[in-house]
Amino acid sequence: MIPCDANEGLGPLEVSGVARARNLVDLRQRQAAREIVGFGKWVFLSSIVGFAAAHGEKVLLGGTLQAASFGVFAIAATLLAAATGLIGNLNGHLVFPALAESLRTGDGRAAAMYERVQRVADAVLAFGAGAAFMAADWVVRLLYDARYADAGWMLQVIALGLLAMRFQVLEQMMFARGRPAWVTGANALRAAALLVSIPAGYALAGERGAVIAVAASQFAGWPLAFAFRRATGLPTWRAEAVWPIALLAGLVAGAGADQLLGAALGR
Repeated sequence: MIPCDANEGLGPLEVSGVARARNLVDLRQRQAAREIVGFGKWVFLSSIVGFAAAHGEKVLLGGTLQAASFGVFAIAATLLAAATGLIGNLNGHLVFPALAESLRTGDGRAAAMYERVQRVADAVLAFGAGAAFMAADWVVRLLYDARYADAGWMLQVIALGLLAMRFQVLEQMMFARGRPAWVTGANALRAAALLVSIPAGYALAGERGAVIAVAASQFAGWPLAFAFRRATGLPTWRAEAVWPIALLAGLVAGAGADQLLGAALGR
């Protein structure tokens, strides 16, 4: 077999056109590679910072609280993790695909889809946070003996962090729009808040102050979330109408459940 040039038999103009086409393909491949590497870099960094934001309190409290108190806190954190793990799976498997698909049909459709999903998340998370704040200690009373009673009030406090998770919907939109740097920034704010607020809370109010700091630090990423919504033209204050009502309803429902359980089972 005689080897031959792929361009053999083509005229000068045709050869020039083939060369330009190859250069264009090479350019697009390089651009795609840069975008993939850039996106992956921010996702990797966000995963590391996100782990610190999600679990940094265990390291900080482990070095701050007495061993017995930290063990009690670990019970409360494990109980809450059952709910937060489910929420994280729903975000990754349902929310992200829905938002990514809506972006393919235009920004208007994406904004409408985001607002609809955000309202559902706000209703569920705010109601759950309010109800847990008033009655989550009953979970501990029913599952554990009196030695672990303090895990009840700890669970009530850190369960308020469920409300802070409402902007995980927006973080899925950040990923869908190819803006993982914003997620990294939000995680960094939460991690920094933990680092500062837990020692400060413990210094001011001891064990209770440190646990309150854990819950409060989860809201540190909210300013960045509001900034992203404004920068991308997503619904802003209109989307804030649901969660205050749902939180109030949860507080009332939780207080009612606490009274009923107290009457039925005794304090």
